[in-house]
Amino acid sequence: MHEANIVRCDQGSDRWHHVRRGIPTASRFDAIVTPTGKAATGKARNSYILELLAARISGEDADGFTSYDMERGNKLEPAARTWYEQLTGRQVEEVGFVYHESRRCGASPDGLTEHGGIEIKCLREKAHIDVLETGIIQPAHEAQIQACMWITGRATWDYVGYTDVPHMPNIIIPRTRNEAMVAVLEEYVIAFCDELDAREAALRERYAIRPLRKIKLESLSGDWCPWVDDVNMEGIGDE
Repeated sequence: MHEANIVRCDQGSDRWHHVRRGIPTASRFDAIVTPTGKAATGKARNSYILELLAARISGEDADGFTSYDMERGNKLEPAARTWYEQLTGRQVEEVGFVYHESRRCGASPDGLTEHGGIEIKCLREKAHIDVLETGIIQPAHEAQIQACMWITGRATWDYVGYTDVPHMPNIIIPRTRNEAMVAVLEEYVIAFCDELDAREAALRERYAIRPLRKIKLESLSGDWCPWVDDVNMEGIGDE
């Protein structure tokens, strides 16, 4: 993984929003590729393209929805990361965003280690017990992990199932790079990027929409910003 492809900032900061605006990200690849490795079709895929087009044209993010599970996960992530480090002896580096080598898509890993990374999931009790009992993670989570390995070029990743529920243990499940799945991601995500670029170009030509002014990444804060939606930022890249 090339150092230039790593953006070091807090996830949720204005810099983080800026670098990922208008490009496909690993957490949304389920709208492009199914967990079984087939090309996604239908409304979800086109809806994601429209969302990204709107961000590219307007320079603004769509209003995000934060569920209870997402809020709980964000709250528990620091504790999960610390637990993982203490148990494994591996140091976890927090980064904001990692671009694919093409710089046309990317991912926001929960953490990078020397040879891989981690994906933290703080599931509700029933789903967490299912993982503890079977040792099998949900297909969508497996696909997300494979996407992170594709983006970062890493060969290993750890699923970290963490909970704050009393008497309920946590779990680490090592995952290895699935080259067949990586090949599918390479094919379908890049094709998605091609379509996205073509549709943006067609819109700009048809309605004479000028490109947004690009701003330097260094001019944006890398600190977490809870009022980020009120920040007026233009452009989707840095000079």
